Amino acid sequence: MLPGWLVRNYGASDRYTLPQINAAVAALKLPRNFMALAYAAYLSADEYEANRGNLPHDMDYDIAREMFLASVPPRLTSPLGGATDSIGTTDSGGHGADGSHG
Repeated sequence: MLPGWLVRNYGASDRYTLPQINAAVAALKLPRNFMALAYAAYLSADEYEANRGNLPHDMDYDIAREMFLASVPPRLTSPLGGATDSIGTTDSGGHGADGSHG
């Protein structure tokens, strides 16, 4: 939900700004408790740490990123060879380099 909204409204990017993330969370009516996960997914570690005091729950950057990744459903399809998604992970769609399933 969040990744798609950000891409549709701001274009594909590895990082988004605080105002963009806040606008997405508000537009999607996501709970405020989700902010740490959204910030960790789309801000650099330094930006996250600089804004950590504004979050409703204090959460380590790496833990918040892992929780965000766990909350986003895997893609149903991906380009051959995989593609880097907007938070830096690679989805190969379950295909090996030779196109086999694996």
